[in-house]
Amino acid sequence: GSGYRHLILGDAKVDDVLPVADYFGLGDLREMLESHKEKEEEEKSKMICCIEESVEKLEEVLQHIECEVNTINEKLEEFKIEMSSVSTGMDDLWRIKCELSNISGILGNQQSKR
Repeated sequence: GSGYRHLILGDAKVDDVLPVADYFGLGDLREMLESHKEKEEEEKSKMICCIEESVEKLEEVLQHIECEVNTINEKLEEFKIEMSSVSTGMDDLWRIKCELSNISGILGNQQSKR
């Protein structure tokens, strides 16, 4: 059958070869194939576990990064509020300076009138 040809070519899946082993009554070959299949499945499940763990770790890292970014955004908001109060303070200082120069101007004019 085609399974036997696959086996000879070396490009066979275990499931393709098992019926051939049975057909020819090759018990040893069947045992070897079954243990090979078990090993393959073990490797697969190990790999899947590893991938799942990696994904979980990545999710944790991403959540941590998200928290950090949120904290940074909050700090930026606080900073914006502080800066706006600073600029308000500067406006107030500017008004006071203008008032003072007006007053000194008025006082200066009064002095020169005497």
